Amino acid sequence: MTVYINSKTPSLRVSFNYQVLRFVHKMVYLPHLVPIIFHTYFTLSTSIHSYSTRHNKLYLPHVNSPLGGRLLKFKGSQLWNRLPKYLINIKSHQLFKKRLRYYLGYNPCKTSKLCVILVI
Repeated sequence: MTVYINSKTPSLRVSFNYQVLRFVHKMVYLPHLVPIIFHTYFTLSTSIHSYSTRHNKLYLPHVNSPLGGRLLKFKGSQLWNRLPKYLINIKSHQLFKKRLRYYLGYNPCKTSKLCVILVI
């Protein structure tokens, strides 16, 4: 087990985006690990359009208010569609989490002046 002790933690927004993107990744690649109630939250664009698309982008639902833009269905799709292809195409959840952390700048020792790594 690795424990990071540092003087800085990721911002709340980065932590939120990280958790939302992990959830979306599970929905796209590992839907059997997510409760059934969430199975209709995200739809791949390929199942909406009759023509072939070359990416794993999600359909972005229409929202009528700023509050609608904060819903998990919308925010998750929006964040997922902004990811680079190399992240979207990772099927392993463990590898996705690792690469996503670095993409978001979530590495705890990257920005910290004081960082101690304890390996137990």
